[in-house]
Amino acid sequence: MMLSSYINTLFATSAIMSSLALGAADHWIVTQLQTLTISRMDPIVNPNDVSGHVHRVVGASNFNWHLNDPQTQLNAACSSTIIGDDKSNYWAPQLYYRHPNNTFTPVLGGVRVYYFNKNKDVQPFPPGLNMISGLAMKRDLTATQSLGIKISCDHGLQTQWLPNGTSHPGGCGSISMGIYFPSCGLANGATSSSDHFSHMAWPQSYDGPNLVDDPNGIVCPSSHPIKYPTIFAEFNYYLDADHPWRNDECTLVLSNGDCTGNNFHADFVNGWVPQTLKDAIAQCGYGKGPGDNLDACAPLKKTKSEPNSWECRLDGKIPDEEVGLWRPISQLPGCNPLWKNGVTQKPGCSSTPKPGYVFPNAYFENLKFRNKIPVALAELKDNADITTFIPSVGDTGAGRLGWWGSEGSNKNQLTKGNWQAIIDSLAPGTNPPAIGNMITLTTSQTEDEENTVETQDHEASADTDDGTQSEANTPPVLAADPPASESTTPATTAVEAEGAESTSAKYCKRKKRGLLPRAGDALSSHLSRRSRRRSIHGQQISVYVL
Repeated sequence: MMLSSYINTLFATSAIMSSLALGAADHWIVTQLQTLTISRMDPIVNPNDVSGHVHRVVGASNFNWHLNDPQTQLNAACSSTIIGDDKSNYWAPQLYYRHPNNTFTPVLGGVRVYYFNKNKDVQPFPPGLNMISGLAMKRDLTATQSLGIKISCDHGLQTQWLPNGTSHPGGCGSISMGIYFPSCGLANGATSSSDHFSHMAWPQSYDGPNLVDDPNGIVCPSSHPIKYPTIFAEFNYYLDADHPWRNDECTLVLSNGDCTGNNFHADFVNGWVPQTLKDAIAQCGYGKGPGDNLDACAPLKKTKSEPNSWECRLDGKIPDEEVGLWRPISQLPGCNPLWKNGVTQKPGCSSTPKPGYVFPNAYFENLKFRNKIPVALAELKDNADITTFIPSVGDTGAGRLGWWGSEGSNKNQLTKGNWQAIIDSLAPGTNPPAIGNMITLTTSQTEDEENTVETQDHEASADTDDGTQSEANTPPVLAADPPASESTTPATTAVEAEGAESTSAKYCKRKKRGLLPRAGDALSSHLSRRSRRRSIHGQQISVYVL
């Protein structure tokens, strides 16, 4: 199921999504949007600051912690969208997978953006237009901001809910986090508002004799008479052998802690080259939409390039914290405890120190989705052999690390961060991880190091009904995880879990993905060994040749 859903989405339009009305020639689809960053950045809501939760960002390479002026946005060196003249940015909360031992890793996938032109009067966005759809901090499905949420399992029925064990006891191979943006603007052409929403309104369609709000409607209300293209952004995620479906509550959770999907939201900043968007609406808009055949639309075809989208890199700084790409984290970055069903207001927590901004020192690469995402890793000294560091996220052999600034179409604009700057910019109170990831294990765990390694690759704690954890009869968690302890409560941060000292422990190099560089151990041998271990448990995992 997982493989077929991935292939269907990668090579075909999500034809069964009825709300998209894909049979009509009223839209084009920007496909193959590559991830620029997965980090706590949001220049609309938290300008010049670290944002409250992690976002997945695509689009213009000069995405920053503050909004660019329109000309600066257009001056971006490249775009991670398939259309080079689309220098916009699109971002949404990252979807995480919660392992049975209460650690988290981001789920990987791809992004598609639909542009609907539902009538002949559609106008291009004004330069600098920005907006948000959805609610991040308060749960209210009756609020007008929540109208655009469309979530589905395996591209089936769209709802406002994340699939879970009750709604989908058979599981899902793919999760589509989709959302419409409002497309009707004020007569004065306003590009923003204090709540980031009210300068826009939903279009409307007829329900019998009455006009009602419709995220993909045809006409605009008199209060917001200017009709812009309707954007539907679809952030697709794919479960895999390291992230198998479980019917537990909060197996899937958004980076803001939301376990329901009701608080999915997304942001947009317009960066289209004005003439290109104007021409695309005129030549490929209402009644002439090419769907995903962008070669049939001359204004879009002129800068269409899938390879260029693969090679575009974020050219600025990122918050100095781990987000789960290198190894699982023991809590969602920021103040984001699990926000379960039935709770209206977002749960809070004690004050959470913020990291500083730093230049990345490495990138996380996933060969399956062609992602090369910047990371700042305090484990990586400047002279480290980076080829011996194996990330825990993604299929075996599909993930690796590389030095930041060593490649990319805009590599001349990239700055590689240095180890000392990353150490200095960690959030106050954060214990720097040990170089080489020396992990504290109990004496009993280290009696036979190799047996310990083999066993730990398949052992994981699971939640029980009373909130404790049990290691018996639980599926193996094949991602790397913080070391087990007598306590069932995760450490405050991943680095604290890894750096804690014990008087009854001795240090042991733990041969595990995402936890230590295998000095002197060839990558090919590692992948072969991992493949053999998994086959013992009856799992068939594709190994990519690096």
